[in-house]
Amino acid sequence: MKLFLSLMTALALPTVALARPVLTIEAPAARVIVIPEARRDMALEADTRLAIHPEAGDSARVTGASSWFEQKLPWLFGYSCQANGVSRWGQTIPLKDLPTLRVRVPLDAEIVSKGAIHGQTGPGRALTLSASGCGTWRLGALSSALTVTQAGPGQVIASHVDGRLAATVDGAGRVVVGQGVVSSATLVMNGSGRIDDRGTAGVLHAKMNGSGHITVRLLAGQANVSYDGNGDVTWGRPKGRKFCSGLSCY
Repeated sequence: MKLFLSLMTALALPTVALARPVLTIEAPAARVIVIPEARRDMALEADTRLAIHPEAGDSARVTGASSWFEQKLPWLFGYSCQANGVSRWGQTIPLKDLPTLRVRVPLDAEIVSKGAIHGQTGPGRALTLSASGCGTWRLGALSSALTVTQAGPGQVIASHVDGRLAATVDGAGRVVVGQGVVSSATLVMNGSGRIDDRGTAGVLHAKMNGSGHITVRLLAGQANVSYDGNGDVTWGRPKGRKFCSGLSCY
């Protein structure tokens, strides 16, 4: 039986903001659609399994869905995120049946995500994303900057980033940037995960604390790399097909 409810609850926060609003999502599992716009406030729509809590400075916190989630997937140690939904011991909730949140945010957005959150964002200017859990965030093109932290086994997949890139992975998660040109890339790996920048970076600042992997497809300038572990930091050069690994180039 499909449990998704058609009734929507809308919240439009005030249009005057003293600081950039922050969207915080704290739910066992949810599907989130983020639409960046030329605005200063946020406008949220959630189905009745989620609750919207206004906070200071036009920010908002979204919670809920715990009882519904436990009814669908009774507690047995834990759950995992799959490409088609959220699973626990052979039972799966499809993505289309997860509680759904739609948010209109400024072009410079900030999001905190906790849980099995499957999110997608449209094109914007800049995004600060702090994600913890096993979900997947798919990001539209960003013209100015991306600052992302992934804690846990989840993943963040950005289609295109220009300007500046800062990415940190804590654990076994993954951050992938499909393409773009950034003046600087600050990449930190704390664990066994992976950071993969498939675009071009001007300057690379990389810290490897663990057994993970950091890869930059093309590096035009200087690389500053520090190691505390047995992981790999690799990058390619635009000219001469020169390939560098760690502190050595071949």
